[in-house]
Amino acid sequence: MPFIPCFMSSPHRAGPPCFSDSTHPPYTGFGNGSGTNSYNDRHRDTTKYRPEDYGNQAGSITNAYSHYKWITPGYAKGLSMARFIIYCPAGLIGGHELMTMKIAETAVELGHHPTVLYRNDKLAKHIPRGVEAEKISSYPKLKETVRKSDPAFAIVPQGHILLNMKGLLIFKRLGVKTVSYIPTVYSFCVFGERFCNLKDRIARLVYRLPDAFITITDLNRENLEKIVPGKRVFILNNFFNAEGRTGHHAGRQQRIGMLGRLVRHKGFDDGIRIFRDLTENGNFKDLELLIGGEGEDRILLENMATKYDMGNKVTFRGWVRNSDFYPEVDLLLLPSHFEGFPLVLLEAISSGIPVIGRNTVGISGFLPDEWLFKNIKDARENIESVLNQYQAALQKVGELQKEFRARYSFSSFKRKLDFILGALE
Repeated sequence: MPFIPCFMSSPHRAGPPCFSDSTHPPYTGFGNGSGTNSYNDRHRDTTKYRPEDYGNQAGSITNAYSHYKWITPGYAKGLSMARFIIYCPAGLIGGHELMTMKIAETAVELGHHPTVLYRNDKLAKHIPRGVEAEKISSYPKLKETVRKSDPAFAIVPQGHILLNMKGLLIFKRLGVKTVSYIPTVYSFCVFGERFCNLKDRIARLVYRLPDAFITITDLNRENLEKIVPGKRVFILNNFFNAEGRTGHHAGRQQRIGMLGRLVRHKGFDDGIRIFRDLTENGNFKDLELLIGGEGEDRILLENMATKYDMGNKVTFRGWVRNSDFYPEVDLLLLPSHFEGFPLVLLEAISSGIPVIGRNTVGISGFLPDEWLFKNIKDARENIESVLNQYQAALQKVGELQKEFRARYSFSSFKRKLDFILGALE
């Protein structure tokens, strides 16, 4: 493979290879990027790495070597590494925050120097060993810390663009390059939010604040390129590690699980309705439902379970480690109205658990058709089919593990992250 470096001047690091996108066709990565990609539309060559794999490189230097299509993994050897900040003030800990910590851990493995600035003591428990961290209790403290550290850039994880908005403003005012790490790029009306049109108008202004974006799907990239054309957008898919646990635990009732933030767009209210239909109209009267997670809708959901007289069958676990949750269930129900990248789906499959999910953006491309539902009746029938033919379902889980392991490997995640961190300086 040809490897032609194009170094950019930076006080923090000699820059990475630069590429022009103008000579390459669009790369859609997983599926067709439209949100309707099918289960079988996943047969691209993942053994080679192109600039397009890492997102739009708009703004990078166009150079005489732009016709070279491939880059070699490990290109950054011999270069000085990045010193940067990850600002993570999240009050709730979810999959996106945990992936942010994985970015910090992997960056250290690659020789970079991230510092995590956090506010939530719960997050502190998830900061990996070897990663510098400091608790930031106020915005003046944040300003002081940033001025002293003089980072090359700051990564700000945002569940959506209006979260951590003040952090973006502070870094911008201090002249620090800001990078939004964002898993969802949708209208707030899709979230079912009140005053969604007003929030969408505000969001369009906030999208202008970051200098670059790291996102997790091609559809997000396409949306960002429409909202803020010319901004640099990188794709960093979450990764998959198969653990291989399979089978129902003897000695207890079969149990369905739902896991995530207890917020409206996650569809947990529909999940409770599905469970009610399953126990009242199906053949699983003794089935149990375990719900893991915290969020603003918890009281509403608890009241809903009580109203349906299911209090003895539905258990709210509160915040729980994902790895502790999966061994307690035999099937994961994913009723989200949309997902940016369904981390819990991949984790459940990794743990050997079948998943029934809503046929919607961010879920449909990962599951076979018979594991997708459009309404409550579909969901009940699909769950009954899986539980009645559980060994066959576990075989399908094994097939998905192999496919996800090939497509979402940690080694690929690591190479892409190294490329992105280098390109951001």
